[in-house]
Amino acid sequence: MESTGFHDPAGGGVRDRLPPRRTDPPAAETRVDQGCFAPRADSYGTEAAPWLARLRGEFPHWGFIHDPFAGVWIAVRGRGRTEVAATAFELRERLTAASEKR
Repeated sequence: MESTGFHDPAGGGVRDRLPPRRTDPPAAETRVDQGCFAPRADSYGTEAAPWLARLRGEFPHWGFIHDPFAGVWIAVRGRGRTEVAATAFELRERLTAASEKR
């Protein structure tokens, strides 16, 4: 008796009873080209580019990063100074307060 493939006791192949394999995705599925990985706007509806330009202009010795997926704004200066905030406005306030303390 050969044991090639999958067979059920009734003699028919198990693979014969499986549904056919889909080759094209149905229209209801989300596809990568539909923008499912596009950055989400923050809760205040502001774009990141104008805020990044403003922060870089006001604080030229700092580096700025906006991560829309994590919803954080990060400012870095050297190896030891890092500020993290939920919004660009909050980050600007923290940097302004830190510069006034000096």
